[in-house]
Amino acid sequence: MSLSPVWHVSAKRRCRLFPAWITTVPSSNHSSWTRGPVAPTSMWGKQDGGVTFVTRSLFSFMTLCMLKLSRVTMLVERAILSRAQPNHIRRLTRRSLDSSALSQRSSDSQTAGFNPISTLDPAGLKPSDHIDISSLTRYALRIHSSRHRKGIPVLPFFTYYKHEGVASAFPPRTTGYFYFYRPENHPSTAAGIRFRIASVNPAKFSNGRDLLRPDGLPWEIPLPRVQSRAALRKLLLQDGLVTQTELKECETLTPLGRPRNILYRFDQPFSLSFGGAQHIQIAVGTQKLPHRLLVVHEQRRGGWVHPYSGRALVRFELSSLPEHAKAPIMLRVVKMITPPTLQIPDYDGHMPSPVEGELIYRAMGTTAVLKPWGKSLSCQLGKALSLLLEAQPPAETQ
Repeated sequence: MSLSPVWHVSAKRRCRLFPAWITTVPSSNHSSWTRGPVAPTSMWGKQDGGVTFVTRSLFSFMTLCMLKLSRVTMLVERAILSRAQPNHIRRLTRRSLDSSALSQRSSDSQTAGFNPISTLDPAGLKPSDHIDISSLTRYALRIHSSRHRKGIPVLPFFTYYKHEGVASAFPPRTTGYFYFYRPENHPSTAAGIRFRIASVNPAKFSNGRDLLRPDGLPWEIPLPRVQSRAALRKLLLQDGLVTQTELKECETLTPLGRPRNILYRFDQPFSLSFGGAQHIQIAVGTQKLPHRLLVVHEQRRGGWVHPYSGRALVRFELSSLPEHAKAPIMLRVVKMITPPTLQIPDYDGHMPSPVEGELIYRAMGTTAVLKPWGKSLSCQLGKALSLLLEAQPPAETQ
């Protein structure tokens, strides 16, 4: 049987007429595929005629065209239906999509910064300075500028609270104003930026309340860490809230904003970890005295052991009892942030667990005699705290 005339067409022209998969036919040994001008064979090994091959090729080509046409038809129908919807329905659909996207904020979300603030002075606040930072893990504060439509960003971002390296989001309904706060009878370095939860009307600013951290202390960016942000520093100087001398004092107060616990008063509450050392810094005028506290620990097994983990808000107290004459400086638990958890299996309780509202106790040596944790006024920590006592003596505790 002679080959069909279709196979006399050159390979180059045949590729233009039919796709490669059409001109590809099985070989007679049923084990490979062959391209080119060979006689087509059926699945039973018999030769098909040229007419049959052309028919099959055209059928495959038409099937491919129908698939393409159905896809185009579906797209056209979808566009027509969307345009046929009323305008108010289309607007509601777009609005619902936008609101759902905003509600699903990721863990590292931040505001776009389209609401820059103009001042941090409570007396000069405007309704445009009202900001919503609800449920944000971090916030990119921006300062109004005539040269930049979106304002000048303040870096690094503001965060709410971090516990063991994990950042927490700002609480829901956290709307209000950032403002500069300077406490009375404190050095200028005790100032900082706080957030006041208040209504949009600046006249009702005093009726609001300050945002609190989980430990009960006011959320605040201390002035020593504010001075490292150039945009904020410029705004504070422009509003006359701080001076260059005060910012200069903050440069040597704490490197890189650490430690976080800076004490300006003897009885000032601060955060204490039960599971390790706690770094504090005592600031008296131009003197900056860092210290390392080890409170909830014992040393019976050849090294320091911390039987509990957890965190609490504590403060120093001065006792006048005769039995505390050698070590009158004590620590009281003001509020429990994270309840103490036992870290040593089968622990015998030699070191008692801290209790909210009580003094912190510890066992002396290998005996089971419990005494309040205390420091003398002649030790390094006692000398530093004595400077705070001289500046503002607290009420004595019994």
